[in-house]
Amino acid sequence: MGKVINTTTGNLQRYSKDTLKEIKSLVADITTQIEFDATRDAPMSSGGTKFISIDKKFSDNGYTGEVGVMGENDLAAYFEFGTGLSAGDILAPYPQWIKDIARKFFVTGQGTLKGKPYLYPNVLKGIPVFQRELKQLVDKDIKDNG
Repeated sequence: MGKVINTTTGNLQRYSKDTLKEIKSLVADITTQIEFDATRDAPMSSGGTKFISIDKKFSDNGYTGEVGVMGENDLAAYFEFGTGLSAGDILAPYPQWIKDIARKFFVTGQGTLKGKPYLYPNVLKGIPVFQRELKQLVDKDIKDNG
């Protein structure tokens, strides 16, 4: 699993207990939403069975949330990014950190599996929401507790 939400605990010590509680709740809400959306978008068999299982976990006392595929499942990466030309097309607009993750699954570049992104589009959708809402919480705390 890759870290999705990380508030860097060391930076949180200056905020009030209520704000810290709200930040933990925000981490949980965004992480859960990403998990839900990725599960909804994950590829299915023609019989309606999901090929992969997506889960979330929290660490750092709830200040870090991770969403990813359960277990060791390289196939999940191929479903996400595709192989060969499909992978190149899918990865083109992604930030480098996602390309670096996909690169770990590169074999020959000759594959023909067409990818169907399900996890990282939802991660990329969730990050700005998290950042915006975190900024609002922090700004409110600073204003209230100066």
